[in-house]
Amino acid sequence: MFNMFILVAILLIAAAIYMSLVKHCSEYEILVISNKNDKLKPLKIIPPKGSAFVNPLVNEYAYIQLQDIMKFTIHDEIFPENDCDEAFECSVGICSGEEYYGILAENFAGLDKKDIAEIAENIIKKELTEISKEIELSDYLEQKNSEQYFNRINEKLNKVGLELLEI
Repeated sequence: MFNMFILVAILLIAAAIYMSLVKHCSEYEILVISNKNDKLKPLKIIPPKGSAFVNPLVNEYAYIQLQDIMKFTIHDEIFPENDCDEAFECSVGICSGEEYYGILAENFAGLDKKDIAEIAENIIKKELTEISKEIELSDYLEQKNSEQYFNRINEKLNKVGLELLEI
């Protein structure tokens, strides 16, 4: 009888340990699992509402929040020769489509929201600078919020798994 209690206790402890190593995703996040010695290459990507066993001896994991919306202001001298310092209020989100999970895992696993916002800001600044080289200042100021420029910037952001929500 005593042996049965010991066996049950061992099984309960083993089940508790196993359950603590199973990681679950909410409906608004993905889980990225990688090898400890190759953090840059995702081993597994678990979609929202999924779960997976993570062996802490050989694996590391990170969650990517799909609902994150980053808001920031870009101050950039788009036309330095005219002493024109433009300010852009931007909202950038993370692409949540299944086709973006691999891109997100490669680009953002282990990064915090601030780092992701900095990446987005750099992409937007670069694209605004490219746009400003193509047109005159007056046209630029008039058209900076046009759908054409919005789509152009959004296309660049989509390549890294981000989407422009507002500029």
